[in-house]
Amino acid sequence: MSAAMIERPASNSLGMHRLLVTQRDPSIPAYRALGFLSQHSDGIFRFAYLREAVASSWFTPLPGLSRTDGGYSSSSLFPLFAERVISPRRPDRVETMRALDLSTDATPFEVLTRSGGRRVEDQIELTPVAVPDVGGRLEFDFLVHGVRYTTAEAQELITTLPVGHPLAIRHEPTNTFNPLARLVLEGEVSLGYVPDPLVRVVHRMTDLRASVLRANGPEVGYHMRLLVRLGGRVDGPAPFTGPDWETVGDV
Repeated sequence: MSAAMIERPASNSLGMHRLLVTQRDPSIPAYRALGFLSQHSDGIFRFAYLREAVASSWFTPLPGLSRTDGGYSSSSLFPLFAERVISPRRPDRVETMRALDLSTDATPFEVLTRSGGRRVEDQIELTPVAVPDVGGRLEFDFLVHGVRYTTAEAQELITTLPVGHPLAIRHEPTNTFNPLARLVLEGEVSLGYVPDPLVRVVHRMTDLRASVLRANGPEVGYHMRLLVRLGGRVDGPAPFTGPDWETVGDV
């Protein structure tokens, strides 16, 4: 099984594709980073917790991944994540894949990369780990957060946006939940937010270019209304690397 993304693989020189696994704490609210899920060029899946997460007082292991003294490795996708991929037998499979701008034969890892694996029942979300090129440029796609809390005008506007339409990304320093929060805007109309796990990456980026990859109508869930592609340049270490992102075991 190939882990390449449909349009542009986000992998390192070893052919590894990674997703940051986070869990939202509604009481704060904030997203806590738990670990990394990866698929390698040989088809093997790996998962490992972050050392910092395991050492935290709030940490609770994920279902089916209770061991915290080393990483996990499997030839098949771990059940916790596999159940977040829409089944080919679901009658709404075609509609969902279209809303995610994926072909119906996309691999499970591709679907997780694009959808974030979000479910109503819990607070787990997966975020693609983009890898800068030699010039420091990187590009990634995300589903805009918080659309349900925007105005009726904004939600109607999303429906009309064509593919490739440029969007603005603006810092919202007055945000009480995250002072690094980034709004996604069409003109002066707020369409929602850059996902919280990505804002520290966006904070470091320059020469930002955002555009519509897919805009969907109200027939899909709020979390799939707007798919954005964001590119730019990042100087210094690659995102999600360094001491704060060390894992317990290989990934």
